[in-house]
Amino acid sequence: MPRGYLELTLNPKDSEVDHISATNFNCDILLSPDLSTFRVLPWTEQTARVICDSFTILGTPLLTSPRHIAKQQLSQLQDNGLSLRSAFTYEFCIYSIAEIVNSKTISFPAASILNSYDQPFIQELIEGMYHAGANIESFSSSTWPGQMEISFHPEFGIGAADTAFTFRTGIKEMAKKYNYIASFFAENGFYNSGIL
Repeated sequence: MPRGYLELTLNPKDSEVDHISATNFNCDILLSPDLSTFRVLPWTEQTARVICDSFTILGTPLLTSPRHIAKQQLSQLQDNGLSLRSAFTYEFCIYSIAEIVNSKTISFPAASILNSYDQPFIQELIEGMYHAGANIESFSSSTWPGQMEISFHPEFGIGAADTAFTFRTGIKEMAKKYNYIASFFAENGFYNSGIL
């Protein structure tokens, strides 16, 4: 895949990004699957996911890959006799499908999710995440219509980051099936309430 998809450094130092240049930025990278992350995705048919580690075409780890950086940090902890146990809490909004008004897209919060919940959507979300390996600790609505908060059980090592990736991708895919949009975008509008 193109290297630019994983290049996240905003203001790189040469030593951090292996002398990134236009040539390096546009080159290909190799993906090596971490088979321990293989999960069948219950919210879509005949589909599974596996999280990959990224390497340059010469076989060296891509230094700016978030997964590589996380593994380096975990290795440093382990070298000092420590381990990391962490968890994520996501706050996000669920919107009904956007309407087109004057060539601009406007999203309206799905108020029913705050008040009475869309039970089939919520049930598929919770069960789907569990079967995909994301162990949910709590799930609740927040201040405004459509605002939700979800927390996961703590995990050791890279597991918490893998869970966060699984959830962020999965909720967008599941929301689409129910004609919703899941957004983690921090908006400045009426429905933000400061939590995002």
